[in-house]
Amino acid sequence: KPPPPFRDAVKRELLLQRALPFHKHIVPCHEVVLANKISYVVMERARGGTLLDVVTRGAPGDAIAKRAAGQILDALGFLHARGIIHRDIKLENVLVRDDATAEDAPLHVLLCDFGSARFSASSQAGGAATAHVGTLPYMAPEQLRGGTCDPAVDVWSFGIVLCALCVGSHPLGSLLSDGQIC
Repeated sequence: KPPPPFRDAVKRELLLQRALPFHKHIVPCHEVVLANKISYVVMERARGGTLLDVVTRGAPGDAIAKRAAGQILDALGFLHARGIIHRDIKLENVLVRDDATAEDAPLHVLLCDFGSARFSASSQAGGAATAHVGTLPYMAPEQLRGGTCDPAVDVWSFGIVLCALCVGSHPLGSLLSDGQIC
């Protein structure tokens, strides 16, 4: 049985995601099923895995990097226009709809995992986003310092994702593997 804070976090994530209108680059939440006191989220299946899977095979090439970057920015623009900060943009939270990794293949990515998402301080909806949430190797400096976050933290994390797409590895790769960052 998960502790109450975990259930509350899952509930917040589901409510936020269910409240969003459809966007072609945000994974849709089709249904929430409760069975034996466990919540299951029914979402689209992304057959291509995650962008981490793509990058693990090496730099995907300019065309794929540009397509993925444009689609991620489109999703972030959609969220930010609604006062929502994702706060955990990373390769693992971008799903690839189909296994399309050839330069001329179509690519369709979906932003997922809204467990850390919150409304920005300037949002009409309230519930300001505070820091110390996210994945350390992708976190913006202001997230690490604490305080209120704004859409810039997503832009920072997107820059890390873009760099990884272009070069085939996290820009702090050697520091990550040495354990100096996390």
